[in-house]
Amino acid sequence: GLYHLPLIFLALIILQRSNKKKNVALAAVLFLIASMTAHYHVVLAIFLSPFFLGFYYLPKSVRDNWRPATIRLLIAVLPAVLLMGWSFARPAPVDFVKAGSNVMPVTGKTKEGQTHPFLAQFAAHPIDYVAGDTGLGVGDWNPARSAITESIYKDLQNSNPHERANSIRWFILILFGVAIWWLLDAEKRKRVVEQGLAPNLLFFTGFAAFCLWVSLGSDYGLATLIFKILSQFRVSSRAGVGVHFALIVVSCLFLNFWLQQFDQKKAKSKKGKKAKMSAPKWLKGVPIAFPLIMVLEFPPYM
Repeated sequence: GLYHLPLIFLALIILQRSNKKKNVALAAVLFLIASMTAHYHVVLAIFLSPFFLGFYYLPKSVRDNWRPATIRLLIAVLPAVLLMGWSFARPAPVDFVKAGSNVMPVTGKTKEGQTHPFLAQFAAHPIDYVAGDTGLGVGDWNPARSAITESIYKDLQNSNPHERANSIRWFILILFGVAIWWLLDAEKRKRVVEQGLAPNLLFFTGFAAFCLWVSLGSDYGLATLIFKILSQFRVSSRAGVGVHFALIVVSCLFLNFWLQQFDQKKAKSKKGKKAKMSAPKWLKGVPIAFPLIMVLEFPPYM
């Protein structure tokens, strides 16, 4: 359920950086693939569209040339919009639904003034984000995380393990925590601003906060508002993928920034040589090491 978010943001970045026809076509393909994700992620993506637009117009170069930038964005999203419109106008026939499946209620609607029970029943809980993958069981080489996961199993109430599976790797949480600690120092915060990192950090932190708010269900209000606008949004915990994605982005931005700072200090230490802002050569290995660390932290065979 996570793949549509990287595709959407990648398409937006491509459109930000180039107005060539082939890049607009590539962005259109990415939007089209993203629109084929599960319907509840499509519904949530519609409500996240103000964030997508905000991200697109974040660079000054895009804002200064907003007319052509808006035109190429509209052209790129058109195929995905047409596909979703066609899917809405011509839904799958009744006999296409898997035999024996039970949807409650059948239409996705409730009595007037009532919210769907799934909004609370299948809501995420804050503790879910630091637990292991509850959908896979309690097996974990990390005893502390295993204990948290086991406590969730003991108090599932009417939910199920799959809908409580919003685990974020502790490696990501640690990087995010260090980033917050870093920003508390005025001098370090100034360096972040000087490098132009602040807008993206603020954006993705806000994106994570919004998705977290939605994922917590009807008790926190926002999921109920979305349900009232579009009743097919029912399982609020699935907004948790947005939290995971945003924290990964923030962690990667900071990791790249720290490596650049390391390289700058190293260059300054050399006599007669001007400091360079380029990242060290071994940074090329980080894109490979980063996912490997996450896999090793919580192997799929646990």
